[in-house]
Amino acid sequence: MRFIHTADLQIGARFSQFGDKASALRAARVNALARILDCAESESADAVLIAGDMFEDNQVADALVREVMGVLNAHPNVPVVILPGNHDPMSGPGCVWMRPPFDNPPDHVIVCTSTSPVEIGDAVILPSPITQKRSTRDPALPLVELAGAVPAEKIKIGLTHGSLAIESKHQPDDHPIALNAATRAGLDYLAVGHWHSFMEMDEGRLVMPGTPEPDQFGQAAAGIVIVDIDSPGASPAVKQIPSATFAWHECPVDVAADGDVQTLVASAVADLEGAPENVVLRIRLHGATDPTRRRAFELAAAALSATVAVVQVQDETVIRLSDAMWQAWQQEHPLLAQVVADVEQARLFATGTAPDVAAEDLAVLTLPELRGICSDIGIAESDLSADVLETARELLIGEMSAVAAEESTS
Repeated sequence: MRFIHTADLQIGARFSQFGDKASALRAARVNALARILDCAESESADAVLIAGDMFEDNQVADALVREVMGVLNAHPNVPVVILPGNHDPMSGPGCVWMRPPFDNPPDHVIVCTSTSPVEIGDAVILPSPITQKRSTRDPALPLVELAGAVPAEKIKIGLTHGSLAIESKHQPDDHPIALNAATRAGLDYLAVGHWHSFMEMDEGRLVMPGTPEPDQFGQAAAGIVIVDIDSPGASPAVKQIPSATFAWHECPVDVAADGDVQTLVASAVADLEGAPENVVLRIRLHGATDPTRRRAFELAAAALSATVAVVQVQDETVIRLSDAMWQAWQQEHPLLAQVVADVEQARLFATGTAPDVAAEDLAVLTLPELRGICSDIGIAESDLSADVLETARELLIGEMSAVAAEESTS
């Protein structure tokens, strides 16, 4: 038995965080299905097993559902066994599997809406579909009884969807699957979906292939797997096949580093793998700098959208005022400067962190004054956390920067 095992295409994922760039990412997930079926044909696979979450949810548009069926119909010689997952569970009349055209699929498309076995050649596929979003029940447990009814001369392949019950790495209500679920049921192979990175357990008989098209930064290597099982009881041979169109990269940039802004950003992205037009890029700005230099980094990072598919700028910077900027603001905007100095002093009282600015010619906030302010507005002194004060500081400095920018252009 040779088959392709995949999962978690999540066709219909919206990627709304990327705005008008999201359409290319959505299209890639439909194209991934077509590439998987092409691979099945070129590798002479007996079947394709989709271990859950073929769709993003049960609310995907009818037009998209028909498009997916069109892709499946373009490969009529490849049996495709589809399992409902936790994103697209077999949850009743409104689910995607009970809507046209999946309510009456062609013969080569088998949707496992129940635990009925599926025979393909010398193998029996034993499905355990998901019927709800969350559950504390191990979805692989029914496979024990199902496998017991399979003749000894048949290769037994389980098919289900859920998290691997690795301590501290799964939620108790996220369909936890025992790590020995394959051998527990006497399976030759257990095809699982849910997590989006490749994992192999139970002496290679339990495999999570990962998503064929990444959907977030920091995912481990994923793709599809080709599985060969020579005979009942034989160890499966599992081969990973890269399948993604888009490569997701996160690149940190230290805004406190010396050097030209454009050069620093270009250096951070110089060695990215993949064709630029297929790169989804997150520039993570970190470190401390003044507002003007931070803005220059933001603009330089955003300008990369001209060469890569998607750019996302994640700002983790901390604003630090240069001495010259602070002195100018003290002279030109003493009221705003006084408020910033007061917040800085409050930060010292609350966290022990020394102020970043020297409040020359400004009255320094005293501890009794701070306590009086807290009392007047009805908050506890202990509520003045570092996060609250840092946010207030950022907002004030942002306002001062905007005022200064407006004055410089007027």
